[in-house]
Amino acid sequence: MRHLLILICLAPLLLWGQSSNPVEDAYATGNDCYVITDSQMWELGAVWFNEPVNLNNAFEIELEINFGSLDANGADGVVFVFQQVGVNAIGLAGGGMGFDGFFPSIGIEMDTWDNPETADPTADHMALFAHGETNHNSALQLAGPVNTSPLSTNVEDGQYHPFKLTWDPAAQLIEVFFDCELRISYQIDLINTIFDGDPVVYWGFTGATGGSFNTQTVCISEFALGLPDEFQICNGESVELGLSGSQSDDYLWTPATGLDDPTSATPIASPAETTTYEITITDLCGQETTLSTTVEVFDVDVDLPEFILACEGEEVEVTVDSNAPEINWSNGDEGQTANPTVSGPLTVETIADNCSAEATTEVVFHPLPITLELEDNYSACEGETITINADAQWGQIYDWASGEDSEIIEVTESGTYEVTVISQDDCIATFSTEVEFIAIPVVDLPTLVELCEGQTTTLSPGSAQNTNWDTGETTPTLTVDQPGTYTVVLSNGDCTAEGSTEVTFDAAPIFSWPNEISYCSDTLIYQALPDNDLVWTVNGDLVTDSVLVANAESLTLTGTNATSGCSTSYTADVTVLYAPLVTLPEAVVLCEGQATEVTAATDAPDNSFWDEGTEGPTAILLSEGEYMFTAVNECGSTSASLIAIEGLCDCPLFVPNAFTPDLDGRNELFYPSLACDVDDYTFSVHNRWGEQLFLTKVQGQGWNGAAPGRTHYVQDDVYIWRVTYEVVLFDRVEVVEEVGHVVVLR
Repeated sequence: MRHLLILICLAPLLLWGQSSNPVEDAYATGNDCYVITDSQMWELGAVWFNEPVNLNNAFEIELEINFGSLDANGADGVVFVFQQVGVNAIGLAGGGMGFDGFFPSIGIEMDTWDNPETADPTADHMALFAHGETNHNSALQLAGPVNTSPLSTNVEDGQYHPFKLTWDPAAQLIEVFFDCELRISYQIDLINTIFDGDPVVYWGFTGATGGSFNTQTVCISEFALGLPDEFQICNGESVELGLSGSQSDDYLWTPATGLDDPTSATPIASPAETTTYEITITDLCGQETTLSTTVEVFDVDVDLPEFILACEGEEVEVTVDSNAPEINWSNGDEGQTANPTVSGPLTVETIADNCSAEATTEVVFHPLPITLELEDNYSACEGETITINADAQWGQIYDWASGEDSEIIEVTESGTYEVTVISQDDCIATFSTEVEFIAIPVVDLPTLVELCEGQTTTLSPGSAQNTNWDTGETTPTLTVDQPGTYTVVLSNGDCTAEGSTEVTFDAAPIFSWPNEISYCSDTLIYQALPDNDLVWTVNGDLVTDSVLVANAESLTLTGTNATSGCSTSYTADVTVLYAPLVTLPEAVVLCEGQATEVTAATDAPDNSFWDEGTEGPTAILLSEGEYMFTAVNECGSTSASLIAIEGLCDCPLFVPNAFTPDLDGRNELFYPSLACDVDDYTFSVHNRWGEQLFLTKVQGQGWNGAAPGRTHYVQDDVYIWRVTYEVVLFDRVEVVEEVGHVVVLR
């Protein structure tokens, strides 16, 4: 008698069809039983159920456990576990019973081996632990230990023992029953204390062996978590109800109508109409549980009309009257309605829990009228007539938007013409065409164009889509520079017009006129006109026999034939000439003892001279005085003079690099020598540490080698001198500062 039953007391139906996941050494044996460990040393196994439970709901769990038949050497036990590690979790072997190492978790330890190191009682015992703990001295032991069975100190008797766990979230109470008696009752905020506020947990069993062992088995049914809400069958069919594989003591189904055995766990139901069945299950502890399910019997109805008639392109909706939940159409549609798009048979199949029925209708799409002669567009020239033929296959009635009711109409105006055609099956099609009457171009060209030689004219015949000249050009205008007759054809589509223009050229007058005219600025000259019988203008002004050449950069002479109006023009550039340009400085400085070169600036350098006899713009000046320079061209001469003045151009400085102040009368003083007098003169001497030894502001005064205060003379060494002064030269004032070294030798 082996079974497991989970009741969710607050729900109308129990969880159904729970699947399981054996881990490590655990395996399924059939008949909904699982071996957690075989009777071998150091086995480790677990069985988890894939759908978690919610601790916010009240429930009770019943199962049967067989701890094996080895008593003295049997070990180690089984743990019922709630955990959030996952469906592949496994703990430690031996005394850990596969539970040791889980976090977070809570487990009901059913221990069949007394381990002194974990303070186990000698009897097979039960305790409530948190987070994988199995040591009875630990604070994580929440309840127990107590004897596992109220009937015996040994549960390793080879028998299946009923186990039940109940959870009441309202009272926060967990209770454990074994062999139909309450063994542990413990109040705890399980969700928050153990699982940190998360109510969803996995559940199952772990077990292990060590040096001692037993075959440890747990039995559970696929349907132990409840019945499905309903079964669906076709009228006249049967279905198996119940808790597949369950072997509880007693079953009773009501009503018995349609059942082959109302006391079987899995009766065959064949009701003639939808029926709700209840089953009362009496377990090994004498407790009763009532479940229910409904067998829904389907009579599948289907009905379609014989024909569905429509016109091509029309949206058709076919609806079937059926109570089946699944409806499939031969065109691929699903559901109560189908939307066929082609002619032919349309079949519907209705399915209700493997019940099916079919019906077929013939869908006919009548063709729409098709025009045979109507074109998309028509065109003609203005003033013509266009004939439109709307003859259509299957067409019977023609209705034009313009009011006509015949197949053929004639039109003389541009626009959109629309006709509605109706077939004998009342299928309607609408067609339209665009009609355009094209304007005939108007050629606007003069008959004759007279030009002078060298002129051009542009012929503009008017606007059109296409322009074709007899010269081959297709441009909207034509530029003409040769005599002849020019013909153009303008076209808008097939609508054309033609026109011509004759172009003639008259000879231009011939005469001569210079390219350049030049004159001196102080002279008035006149340029004579050519001797021709023409009308003359100069720069646009009428003239007769000559023109004054003045105040103009150029003179354009135009001679016009009074008869033809043709003219010829020539332009002469006018240049005004001036006397030479001469530029000299007012004065130059002759440095003492030096020659000075002076060059005059002039635009007539090849015909120029100085009064002292030098030819050309450059002269060498040797002495003071006034010098005259002259340049000559065709418009006269220009002279300029300058004054040459002798002056100081440089003032050399000499400083010796050594002297011998040894009182022998030679080279006794050290001082700078200047070739000229200067201003703001300062001369000083310093030793190598920067100490000043001598200072004077008198030009020519020297140092005799004495130390400051004249108490002694300096030793032989190198000394630093500095001289500064201001000198006035001829063309500038210079400020001079010089530094150097002098050696004292004795």
